[in-house]
Amino acid sequence: MVDAEASPSSIVIPTRRVSRGWVLLGSILILLAIGVGTAFFQWRADLQVAREALARGDLQTARNAAEHYLRYAPTSAPAHMLAGDAYFQDNSLPPLEAADQAISHYSRIPDDSDLGSTARLLAGRATFLVRQEPSRAERLFRRSVELNPDQFDGYYMQWQLHNVTERYFDCEPLFREVYRLCPVESRALRLREWYSSQFTPLSACGQLDLMMQFRQDPEVPSEEIAFERLTAFCKYEPDEPNTIAALAQWHLRSESRESALEVLDAIPHRDQAIHSQFYLATLVETLIEVGQMERAGVEFSKWSGPVEGYQYLRIAGIHSQEVAGEMDEAVKYLTRAVNSWPGPTDWLLMNRLSRCLALQGKRDESQRVSLEAKRVEGLTDLAIHKKVRQALGQLDQPDGLEEVVRFYESLHRDWEAAAWREVISDLRKSPVERRAIPPRN
Repeated sequence: MVDAEASPSSIVIPTRRVSRGWVLLGSILILLAIGVGTAFFQWRADLQVAREALARGDLQTARNAAEHYLRYAPTSAPAHMLAGDAYFQDNSLPPLEAADQAISHYSRIPDDSDLGSTARLLAGRATFLVRQEPSRAERLFRRSVELNPDQFDGYYMQWQLHNVTERYFDCEPLFREVYRLCPVESRALRLREWYSSQFTPLSACGQLDLMMQFRQDPEVPSEEIAFERLTAFCKYEPDEPNTIAALAQWHLRSESRESALEVLDAIPHRDQAIHSQFYLATLVETLIEVGQMERAGVEFSKWSGPVEGYQYLRIAGIHSQEVAGEMDEAVKYLTRAVNSWPGPTDWLLMNRLSRCLALQGKRDESQRVSLEAKRVEGLTDLAIHKKVRQALGQLDQPDGLEEVVRFYESLHRDWEAAAWREVISDLRKSPVERRAIPPRN
């Protein structure tokens, strides 16, 4: 029942107020929709803004746009890639800060993304060149090529990383992949790098030492620079066995055997370290060098890696000779080692094999190996390598490059000799013929 004192207008007023409220709410929703729509289109545009800013070198704008986009799409692989690149390329930022920010973005790109292989490669690059953590970088490079077996830069960076960590003896499989994937016009350059990697390792590291500021231009590569580099790596990766072994190898090469053992024994978690073939081989060799034969035998018995390849065959032969006193086994391993690259250049190992053969009473065979060792030692003569380097300094001169072919033939390295012959043959073709050469698989 309606109150007798209520008028019609007093009843209608609340209805009017409600109507106005709905109108106001509708207006707010419309404004919000317009705002959200504008923000949505702005957000969608951020990715293109970031791309364009990165292309023109406006790195702060690129970072801001990419990271704004990631607020709405936190799993966007392209946005993380753009942000990572914008950080890594920005020289105005402290290098470690830029590298860490870049690595953070790259690491958020999953392996199964189309950008997964590239993200692992770029994270490895920042980890290696800026953070100077080679073992951690190596794992990223390996993952990159696992995801994309045709990732040229992944193989190339692994090769260069091996050079600067005293593992030039283990580079050949990586170089073969680099050569497989490089364009025809780059073959001569890659082959020249391969020569440097194997015969002038200090020079092979020169450019990377410059990039990582271990060397200043025009300072020439040297053992002192190599020591500074390897010491820095160990400082940043004190728990990585390959990194520790690299510094120990430098000490062995410098005949600082006790220092090498100190470096190797200082590593934490030694039970895990021995799973590194490089570390364990270096440890066994060092123990033999300092005369700790019993311990060398114990450590060698822990070998769990492949029982093949130059590294294993060499240390197995030395162990069989020096520790176990088993000449038959020593000859078996050493013979295989001197035929596994870089064994054909290792005249010291050939001399060791010659001595083992002599102890077996195989004098003729011992003399044959000894003569080959002397011949190969002669090929290390500076005059010979000076001629080779002069030829390599003129990659557009086919006649001069014949010297390089002869050098590899003298080492019975048929693959390199044939590759250089291809380069020479291509140089002697007309420009039209060169353009018609298909890529090498």
